[in-house]
Amino acid sequence: MKTTLLALFLSIALFGCRGKLEKTYSPRDMAASETFDEIPKSKGNILKLVKIDSNRADRQDHFEIQFRDTTISVQDTKNAAVSVFKGPRFINSQKTGIIAEVVDSSALSPRFYLISLKGNVVDVASLNKPSSRKQNPKYDKGIVDITRTNFVVNNDFIVNSVNGKVYSIKRKNPEERIPGELLMYSRDRTTLVFLTKDALYQVNYYTGESETLPLSAKALANIDGIRGEVAQNYSWATNKNGTPFLKYNGDPDRIVDIKEFQK
Repeated sequence: MKTTLLALFLSIALFGCRGKLEKTYSPRDMAASETFDEIPKSKGNILKLVKIDSNRADRQDHFEIQFRDTTISVQDTKNAAVSVFKGPRFINSQKTGIIAEVVDSSALSPRFYLISLKGNVVDVASLNKPSSRKQNPKYDKGIVDITRTNFVVNNDFIVNSVNGKVYSIKRKNPEERIPGELLMYSRDRTTLVFLTKDALYQVNYYTGESETLPLSAKALANIDGIRGEVAQNYSWATNKNGTPFLKYNGDPDRIVDIKEFQK
């Protein structure tokens, strides 16, 4: 009996000495469009969020992400390994895909990774495209919600959190993040409109088509009322491919339904 108890205590002590299990992953680049909708083979094959105590200067809860009993750490070529995240969001109902922002006060812009399961194996993809443009808090907002189930990440990706689909948003200039604020989207939610310095940059994330629509001096003189200006003088029209884009009406007296333009 004494031998059995001694063996049990030794096993507990050895397990305690092992400390927390952690595995570090190198993130891959995200493809133009991907689906993260893995169906787990058992109840235990899901990702878990574990809230941790921290110095929450950002006034947000911080989390670790775990698969089974192992904490997931991420390390890319430019940054140290990280295992603490904020604002995590599951992107499917199966809880096999999570988008989370790195807790890093020194980062020039919000940094995100998509951690998912593929064949019950952890996969990590980066949502951080290099950009030559300097950080601008007005535009580098991280996650911007469009609807309850759709959101944009750093003006570079759009995510559907119902079916786990992620699309890359075509940049106006491939070398820099879209320098604009998301203003509105088309009725079918496939064309996004960004308000840039002097134009509306429109991009359909589904087809990859894009158009730049210069703004009139009148519109630029009233940026705070730009939605009303667009509602009065622009309307949605489809091109030969059936893709919706805003067009200038040229008729200030035209009556439109402003609901079509509400974000």
